[in-house]
Amino acid sequence: MKKSLFVFILLHFMIKVLAQQTFSCRVIGVDKAYGYIPNSDDYIPNENTPIKTIRVNIIFVLHKPDNPDYPGNFTKYDDGNGDPNFTGYDYAELLIKTANNRLAHNTQMALPPGNNTPVLKRKYRYYLNGVFFYENEK
Repeated sequence: MKKSLFVFILLHFMIKVLAQQTFSCRVIGVDKAYGYIPNSDDYIPNENTPIKTIRVNIIFVLHKPDNPDYPGNFTKYDDGNGDPNFTGYDYAELLIKTANNRLAHNTQMALPPGNNTPVLKRKYRYYLNGVFFYENEK
């Protein structure tokens, strides 16, 4: 027990030290900043940056069958209120489609006068990997 606790504390300390040395950066004009990221321009997406895909699983948690509010959420067959025209699968697809649309149409932030921060293209998209329905048994 003492040995595993010691190893855990040692690993935790090493990760903190490594993270401070590896991921620190230098911000011009700020005295409190330190460190340096070489080739920091490589982190700014451009036309050569490939679009990355983030796989998403959506899980709908349903009430217990004996609960008066059952199912209480979208199901495989309806919207949880008995309408079979809009299922949990439809809602999950709409959610991912809306999120990808917002990623694709990035807009300018509300910036104070004189701030010229550019609008960068977001180089990632969501992919609906699976939709699951989980009945709460507890």
